[in-house]
Amino acid sequence: MVDVMKQSKATLLAFVSATALIPTYLSLEFPLSGQRDLLSVIGTFVVFGPFTAMVTCVIAVPAYAALSKFGWVTWWSSVGSGVLTAVLATAVLMPTTEAEGFLRFALLGGAAGFVFWLIWRMGRE
Repeated sequence: MVDVMKQSKATLLAFVSATALIPTYLSLEFPLSGQRDLLSVIGTFVVFGPFTAMVTCVIAVPAYAALSKFGWVTWWSSVGSGVLTAVLATAVLMPTTEAEGFLRFALLGGAAGFVFWLIWRMGRE
């Protein structure tokens, strides 16, 4: 029972950490006010955070559940799922995004997937 609890906590922490990666990047790189002061960075995170949380709940959690059911949660499946999740979310939430934007979010999604896997696997040890 302890191992299940450890895995559950690691999975939750992995989702929270991966979800925070994209709004953190956006807050630091593109603050809504155009100024990189602390208040603007925090405000930008607060604005973008719920969108990434929604995407995580709607796309990433079901993808994890499907991969987990078959024992296919690996670093490469996590990165691939992150890329697909980010590209799908970008296409739906920002349909006028150019190729550069899709590439940026695909890379961020892959990084988020890798962060997820790094933390998730700690619960398995």
